[in-house]
Amino acid sequence: MKKKSFLGIGCCASLVCVLLVSCQAVGQAALKKVRPAQEKGFPKYRGQLFLGETVSIVDLPIQPFKLKTPDGKVVSNDQLLGKVVVLDFWSTWCSPCKKLTAELSSAFQQRKFFKRSDFQMIGVNYNEDLVSKGGDPIKYWKEHGYKFPMTVNNNAYGKSISAGNPTIVVIGKDGIVKGRWDAWTPSTAREVSMFTSVLLDNPEIGIEDISRAAAAGDYEKAEYFSSAFLAKYPEEVEYVAPLRFSILMEKSQSDALYFIRPVLINAIDYKKIVTAIVQSEFDKEQATVEAEFKRTELPTNYVEDIMGLTKDRAFDYVVERANLQYNADLFIVLSEEALQDGDKEGGIAFLERALKIISDKINSWESESKRLRDRLKGLKAN
Repeated sequence: MKKKSFLGIGCCASLVCVLLVSCQAVGQAALKKVRPAQEKGFPKYRGQLFLGETVSIVDLPIQPFKLKTPDGKVVSNDQLLGKVVVLDFWSTWCSPCKKLTAELSSAFQQRKFFKRSDFQMIGVNYNEDLVSKGGDPIKYWKEHGYKFPMTVNNNAYGKSISAGNPTIVVIGKDGIVKGRWDAWTPSTAREVSMFTSVLLDNPEIGIEDISRAAAAGDYEKAEYFSSAFLAKYPEEVEYVAPLRFSILMEKSQSDALYFIRPVLINAIDYKKIVTAIVQSEFDKEQATVEAEFKRTELPTNYVEDIMGLTKDRAFDYVVERANLQYNADLFIVLSEEALQDGDKEGGIAFLERALKIISDKINSWESESKRLRDRLKGLKAN
């Protein structure tokens, strides 16, 4: 039977596979639970000023505030006890601020936070006069129709907590600052949204909950849940790793491969993990071909391949099954991620791999170019 790539597989089969992978968890693993909001080390996100100074307001009571809306109403921290509060410091001249506000509004609306009585977001217009561009924050807010209030003249308060443009501060129901983000990144809105969801719901997470989130297509939640579960129970990685890999593949191939590589290197039963990954992806392929999901046994040649794997070949086998072994760009990304995490050895290995792929392609093109030139020369000579 010809092996196929497991890229580009439809979502429906993927969700079923995620659930089936989770069923491999047996015994105590299936009974274990974690509550991220109550774990030591939560919150995960802490702001950093641009000069590298760690912001100190996280884990402390929010500095008291009385913020005024354009129509003269006052919003104070005392009024908001019992709610998860998101303060969004922004200005009209700040493009990242406006981008982040729009992304947060969309993410919160999708999660239906604005309909909850225990949630409040506030747009905190700040440093509006720092850059003179003639912006009108009140007009801007009305034009965009945001579903949460905006306050004005907040320079004194923003400076008192060293806010930037943008800065996001998330306050728990107890009035304690739980998280802070300074500056926009492509993932900031997703991080804030997921972080806020955990504070609102205080979920108790098990392997089935990870699967359920993935099956609902909420990969952000599924990824966060799997990360929180493994942080609490690293010994269950053999059960959770295939599930987390499948979730990450729906979002980012580089993230998925970067996650699974150290797992395979360090796992005792690495073949079990590879088998679960390949089984899940094989079933997706079958569903795509047959337009119907069926649980089938892996073909003999797949089983033989996996059983013959040495540990140093396990990651390469997963890469090959994903048909990514010739993707130089992917290995460049993996190299940068490894170096950022302090994994110099991994960074070098990935970069060498990317260079070899590029070199092989260049040599192949040069050889083909020479063949065509010789062919053309022969044709002209005759």
